[in-house]
Amino acid sequence: IAVNYFITDYDGKQFSGNVPVDVVTAQEYDIDVGGLVDVEQVVTMWATQNFGKQKLSGLELEFDLIPYDGARLSGWVTSMQSEITEDFITNLTYGPDYLYGRSYDNAVSSEWYNLINLKGNEVPFTPELALTVRYEHTFNLGSLGSVVPSIDYHWQSEDYLSPFNLDKHVNDAGGDRKSTRLNSSHQIISYA
Repeated sequence: IAVNYFITDYDGKQFSGNVPVDVVTAQEYDIDVGGLVDVEQVVTMWATQNFGKQKLSGLELEFDLIPYDGARLSGWVTSMQSEITEDFITNLTYGPDYLYGRSYDNAVSSEWYNLINLKGNEVPFTPELALTVRYEHTFNLGSLGSVVPSIDYHWQSEDYLSPFNLDKHVNDAGGDRKSTRLNSSHQIISYA
């Protein structure tokens, strides 16, 4: 059994994703009109950006036990806290109309209603609690070798998939109370 406490300070941690770079006029079929209509589409590029200073801390417990002959039980439990610790003003770049209830017309510019301060937001992919357990049993088949079936279980609490934490910014200028939280919660069971 091992217990680890960790603190990590990042300065300029990076995050990759689609960044709007231009708005172009295109045509698409409109079923109500029965023909092509002009629409504005945002052109994006995949880019890596620095997201200022961030702090992560947590406690991790790892275990690897042999409860009886042929059996093995291992895994870990982690409790983690994360935060962007300095002012970081940036544009909403990931579908501000659909995901955040904000105008997409000016996604490529720093319009006041697209700007948010990420300070205080949680860092992506840092669930507050996560657990993984693995059980395996070795069946010795003599000269034929051995067979080791296993079962794995993983669970984690919700975490953000981007640094924007939009549910915390629905009341910012330009926000919309209908915005949805971008998060995930996982529970996985696998067999081998």
